[in-house]
Amino acid sequence: MGINEVMSGEVQNAVIINYLEEIAECLVGNFYWKDKNGRYLGCNKSTLNMPGTDGAKGVIGRTDYDLWPDRADELRQNDIAVMESGKLLSFEETIQIGNRTKHYAVVKVPLRDSDGNIVGIIGNSLDITDRKEAESLRFQMREQERIKAISEQVAHDIRSPLLTLSMIVDSFKDVPESKRAALQSTIANICDIADNLLNRYRPKASTKITRDPYICVPSVLSEEINHKKCQYNRLNVKFNYFYDSDNKLVFIKGDSSVLARMISNLLNNAVEAFSGNSGIIDITVKIEDPYVKIIIKDNGRGIPPERLEKIRKNIPFAGGKKSGYGIGLEQVRGAVDAFSGRLLIESEEKIGTKVSVILPMAENPQWIADRIVLSKGTVVVILDDDPSVQHMWKIHFEKYPDSLSLYFFKNADDAIKFIESAENPDRIFFLCSFESGGSKNGIDVIKHLGICDRSVMITDYCNNKDVQNFSEQFNVPLLPKFFISSVAIVVKEESAPADVVIVDDDFDFSETLADFLRSGGISADVYNCPCTFKTKLFKYCMDTKILMDNDFSNCDMTGVELAEQLHRLGYSKLYILSGKNFDPKEISPYLKVLMKGNAGDILSMLSSRA
Repeated sequence: MGINEVMSGEVQNAVIINYLEEIAECLVGNFYWKDKNGRYLGCNKSTLNMPGTDGAKGVIGRTDYDLWPDRADELRQNDIAVMESGKLLSFEETIQIGNRTKHYAVVKVPLRDSDGNIVGIIGNSLDITDRKEAESLRFQMREQERIKAISEQVAHDIRSPLLTLSMIVDSFKDVPESKRAALQSTIANICDIADNLLNRYRPKASTKITRDPYICVPSVLSEEINHKKCQYNRLNVKFNYFYDSDNKLVFIKGDSSVLARMISNLLNNAVEAFSGNSGIIDITVKIEDPYVKIIIKDNGRGIPPERLEKIRKNIPFAGGKKSGYGIGLEQVRGAVDAFSGRLLIESEEKIGTKVSVILPMAENPQWIADRIVLSKGTVVVILDDDPSVQHMWKIHFEKYPDSLSLYFFKNADDAIKFIESAENPDRIFFLCSFESGGSKNGIDVIKHLGICDRSVMITDYCNNKDVQNFSEQFNVPLLPKFFISSVAIVVKEESAPADVVIVDDDFDFSETLADFLRSGGISADVYNCPCTFKTKLFKYCMDTKILMDNDFSNCDMTGVELAEQLHRLGYSKLYILSGKNFDPKEISPYLKVLMKGNAGDILSMLSSRA
C-alpha cells in the first residue's frame, strides 16, 4: 500500500524513502518519521488509523502540536534529544485520546540523508496502555492493603484508650451530666473518625435499604457547642446559641454523626477565622417550614472575594489550615448533600462570615415527649444527679403546687426503693435521667420497675440508636434535657372510670373529641397508645364504650386487632374510629364504624344505649 508523503528539500534520497515505506507496514505499532521541525513526513497505516488523526490528511505535514497539544512539548523535547545525541533513545510517552490516557513504549533514532546528515527522526511506538493500567491497578491494590493494615492498627490503637477513657468518664458521678455528655460526645466523634478511616479501605458492602434514624437537631447542636466550649476554653471565644423555634423540637432524618461532624467543622472554621484573637460565634436554629435553617455566624476576618467565589463554585484552592473555610468544607458539602439540603456562604473581609445550612425537616418521631399529661394528685418522681436539672423541674412545676407531689432523687437505688415501697404505685409518674447515678442507667431502672407506661426518659442521648430502640420497643417517650423548660405539662382532674375510652395516637384530635363528648354529658378517658391502654383495662367494666383508631404510628397493632383482643376478654361495646369507609367483610359483627369527621353522629351513637 502506498503512503502519501510531503518531503522537505532536505530529504530527497529515493532509496531512503523507498526503504522507509517498505518496512513501515512490517513493523508492529505506530511507525513514523519526521523532519527537523517535527512535521510528519510519513507513517504506517496503524498511525493513520489512530482516533482523531483523520487519516493521512490529518497526519502528514502536521506536528505534534496539531495532533496532541497537551503533550506536544514532551514529545518535541524527546525528538530534539535524539537529534542532538545522534543515538537511538527509548522513552515512555503519553497522549490523550478522548477520555483515555494512552501509554506508549517509544524507540527513536536519527533520520539521516544519504550523506549521513541528521534531517529528522524515525520513531516506533508500542501501545502499552493495558499493561500500564494493570500495573497501576496492582500497585493501587498493594497500596490499599498497606494503608488498610495501617488504618486497622491506628483504629485499634485509638479505640483501646478511648474505651478506657469512656469507662472513667462514666465513673465520674460527681461531674454534672452535661459535662459528662460533652466528654462522651468527644469520645464518640473520635471513634467515628476511626470507623471512617477503616470503612474507607474496606470493600463496599451491598447496598441495603434501611430506615434513616431521627436526629434531634438542637440536641446535636447543644452537644457540639458544649464540646467546642471545652476545646477552646483557653481562647477568648464566646459561643451564643439561639433556638428560635417557638418551643418546638426539630428533627431531620439521617446519620447523627454526619451532622455532628458537619457542625464541628463549621465551628472550627469560625474559630480559626479569629487567628487566635477574641471573637463571637452566634449559632441560630430557625424553623422555616418545611425546612430547618442552622446559621453559624462569626465576626472574624472574613473571606477574600476571590476565595469566596471559589468556595461557592466548589473550586479547590491551596491555603491550608491558616486560610480557614477550606479545611472540613468538603465534608460539610458531603453532609449537606446527604441530607438533601442547601449550603449558603456569605462573607465580608474584616466583618465576618455567615454560613447557613438549610435541611428538610422530618415529622417528630412517636418516641419523643413533646408534652407530659398527668392526672391531678399524681406523685412525680424525678431522678437526676444534676442539681441544675432538678432546679429546672422545680421551676417548671411551680404552677401546679396543689395538684402534684414532687420527689427528687440523685441516686437510682434510692428512687427504686421509694417507688417500690409506695402505697399506691399506680399514682406515680417517673421522670428518669438516662444517666441516673448509682449502678443502673435510666433504661435499667425503668425496666426494673416495670412502669414503662408511666415513665419519660430525660436524656442528652436522644440521638443514640440504642436509646431510641429502647424507647420504641417499650413505648417510653424521650425528652431532651435542653427542652425541659419548654415541654408542655397538662394536668387533668382525677375522675371515676369514664363512660367512653378513646384510643388514638393523634393527641389533638383525641383531646378535642373527648372535650366534645364531655360537653354532651359523656365522660371520656384518652390514651394515645394501645399498649398503655391495655395496662389500664382493669379500671373499666365490660360495657365501657371503647373507640379505637385503626392505624397507630406508635404501635404495630391495628385497631381491628386490638378490638379482637378486647372482644375475647368480654368487652362488648367496641367502635372503630376511621376516616374511611370499611368494606363489611373487613369488620367483625361485634365492631361498629364511626367516621372521624362526623362528631354529631359519634355523640348521638354514644348517647344511645347501643
